[in-house]
Amino acid sequence: MADQYLKSSVHVHSKLCDGKNTLEELAVAAWKNGLQTLGFTGHSHTAHDLEYCMTQSRTALYKAQVEKLKERYAEKMDILCGLEWDLYSDDDPAGYDYWIGSCHYVQGPKTGKYYEIDWRKEDLRACIDDDFDGDGINQNIKFGENYKGNKEIWTYSPHAIRWESNDKNKPEQACYWCPDMVEVKDSKLIVHSRYESNHKCDGDCPAKGRFTGGIETREIVGDNNNNKGTDDKMLFSQAYGYFEVKVKFPKSQGLWSAFWLQSSNMRKVGNEGKDGTEIDVFESAFINSKTSKMGHALLWDGYGKHADSSPYITDLEQNLYDGFHTYALKWTPEYYVFYIDGEPTWATSDGDVSRVKEFLRLTVEIDAGDGYGPHGQKIGQFDDTKAADDFEVEYIKVYQNSNYEQYIQDDSEFKGSVDLD
Repeated sequence: MADQYLKSSVHVHSKLCDGKNTLEELAVAAWKNGLQTLGFTGHSHTAHDLEYCMTQSRTALYKAQVEKLKERYAEKMDILCGLEWDLYSDDDPAGYDYWIGSCHYVQGPKTGKYYEIDWRKEDLRACIDDDFDGDGINQNIKFGENYKGNKEIWTYSPHAIRWESNDKNKPEQACYWCPDMVEVKDSKLIVHSRYESNHKCDGDCPAKGRFTGGIETREIVGDNNNNKGTDDKMLFSQAYGYFEVKVKFPKSQGLWSAFWLQSSNMRKVGNEGKDGTEIDVFESAFINSKTSKMGHALLWDGYGKHADSSPYITDLEQNLYDGFHTYALKWTPEYYVFYIDGEPTWATSDGDVSRVKEFLRLTVEIDAGDGYGPHGQKIGQFDDTKAADDFEVEYIKVYQNSNYEQYIQDDSEFKGSVDLD
């Protein structure tokens, strides 16, 4: 078959759309490199975006120039006049030698606006790049050049009880978040988890209990035990954009780690998730699964009788409990996309998509005695006789898409009462 192989390139863009060279320059380069077939595929005209595609006048010029090149290279090289035909194009692909289907935009069913699927580098603005270089939080964080916000973005998760024990006769099985369980070491954020019978700290933790912790970009104003969003100070919050972490899961029974985004008004009822959604990028509750899985989830309208949610479990090939892996969220005004190790695992618009700024959370939680975790998973019983594996975070990166900022809404624009159950 090797002697029948044709040297060809049939997906080529020129300066008439988003390429860097003229049609003539591309034809010369193809001929010099021994190509037998050269197929041009200009981006079809789409009325809502003329930046990357051909205008109608350039489309006519494109066709005329390709015809001239066909004549010039006759008997030397086959030249084809193709089209990369977008889903929303008003051009007719029947007028070309061939066409390649594409979809660069989706149309929002609620707004009617078009949103670009392929994010361009110039649209993304770096906000935060924290690789935990130092010996404590808020050290040596790299911020984007246009970042105007607070530089002390992290605090510890509320220094308070997280879960009451499920067994009234074993109150020591309660889970507490304590800053002493969190440290920055060897360019990593490390969250420890262990039972202690003689715990001492500068907070209100008991002497006996299960202790772990986390960090977040929301500071509680007042009582740490009242952390339901009624008195929050945002150290950093963002609506829309791209959020990525690289972490190593704790490989121990009876606990789970998580990267999630949360809104102060997520408990406000009556607007679905538009006024705030808990966005769980991952919850590592699958240590006892026979096959590799991971869970994402969206929760809105609080956690009481009005609560609603959309959980999703994805099947995977790689072992997520072996070494470091990346987990990411793309959040647009119309949908969310979740990623694991760079591959998309779930896309959804459930909850009608949050439109308000949300804060970041990296946490660990210990089971309160029943052996169950998120997504109804059996995570096993926590072993009080030894320290559990650590949750390690290598970095967190946050970007904003400049095209989406115009759609951000303030919490105050949404009416409704807060469900504190």
